[in-house]
Amino acid sequence: MVFSSLSFLLFFLPLIPIGLTFLPGRLRLPFLLLASLAFYGFGEPVAVLFLLLSAAEAFFAARAMVKGTHARLVLILSLVWHVGVLFIFKYLDPILAAFGLRTFSIHLPAGISFYTFQNTAYLADVYRRRAEPSARFSVYAAYIAFFPQLIAGPIERWQDMAPQFERLQAPCKDDLLEGAERFIAGLSMKLLLADPMGRLHAALSASPESAGFLGCWMAALAFAFQLYFDFAGYSVMALGLGRMCSIRLSVNFRHPYAAKDLRDFWQRWHITLSRWFRDYVYIPLGGSRGGKGKAALTLLFTWLLTGIWHGAGWNMALWGLYWGCLLLLERRIPARRGKLAPALYRAFTFLVILVGWTLFSCGDLSTLSQTLRQMFAPDAFLGAKEGAYLVSFLPMLCLCALFCLPALSRIRLPKALRGACCVLLLLLCVASLAGDGYHPFLYFRF
Repeated sequence: MVFSSLSFLLFFLPLIPIGLTFLPGRLRLPFLLLASLAFYGFGEPVAVLFLLLSAAEAFFAARAMVKGTHARLVLILSLVWHVGVLFIFKYLDPILAAFGLRTFSIHLPAGISFYTFQNTAYLADVYRRRAEPSARFSVYAAYIAFFPQLIAGPIERWQDMAPQFERLQAPCKDDLLEGAERFIAGLSMKLLLADPMGRLHAALSASPESAGFLGCWMAALAFAFQLYFDFAGYSVMALGLGRMCSIRLSVNFRHPYAAKDLRDFWQRWHITLSRWFRDYVYIPLGGSRGGKGKAALTLLFTWLLTGIWHGAGWNMALWGLYWGCLLLLERRIPARRGKLAPALYRAFTFLVILVGWTLFSCGDLSTLSQTLRQMFAPDAFLGAKEGAYLVSFLPMLCLCALFCLPALSRIRLPKALRGACCVLLLLLCVASLAGDGYHPFLYFRF
């Protein structure tokens, strides 16, 4: 089940706040856990077993680390198990196919990367004595399976979420109203902005040689808007749904395309993923300690893993190394950067982001090569068919650019007008769903 579906909006969503409001306190957590498992298992019931098995392994391994004398061995074996399961589901078939071997057609369970990250972070924090192990499996399972952030994050720390699940409260009126507003805002970002940009990107990227210079750059811009409003929209919906369950989740995006430099971009984009790689990969490997050479290799390796986490294709590895190298260069030559005007460096940063999204979106290396050639050594300026398509989407492109600006989010509307806007947006979203049907999220495949 996905948030952007009529079945979720009309049947599942209304039941959650009703159940949490009217059930007695001791039944709220079991109700939320069962509802989360039902959401996750809708159309894919076998995946629930893997999720519960993964949660149970982490739960009992953490308790064993605290009670036993072989904590380090337990941690290593547990991490090998979690990473191994993720490897089998996500990478085994692509690797076998790359060597011309028979594949197993393994189906990737939705959200496995995200709940694996939460399990491994929990184990590491318990081992380091930064978090206390859960005393009840139902509480830990609710933390792992919590439906608003199960499929695509945000990636939450156990120590931040445990008190909320252990003393789960009934949502108050303000929780429900603010949560509903956020959910509608996120749903609108997904359906009314991201999906049209997805159609524009598909049209402009179908034939790079035909699209030409402007067509390929506009395809990169369309994908940048699609990915942002798709993923940030999901995260905003997750925040809203969490609030409707009286659970506070982390903000995952802070207007990333307004970043002043490359490092600032990754402090604004998918914040909880960047934090996870920093805390559980980069710093444990040494971080900035051990000399400039070692620190550079650690940074590059961390970004290579970040790219591979997004997918098994060569383009994802290139994307990770691309960002690792650029962040390393930006760290090494701050004086050069300082000579540029801030606005000029912001523009340079955005162009770097667009090239990065081109690497990210082109799974086929031949298509990637053709696209980059048209962007930097073009044969034509703009194809006629792509030009006509682009003109029809110009108002939508301008609207997307407007909603990327942080200034717009600072506008505070009167309560009545805000409510009317939410109703109008919800009606537009329902009309979009009724007309177009299923709208998958891009990050479900990661």
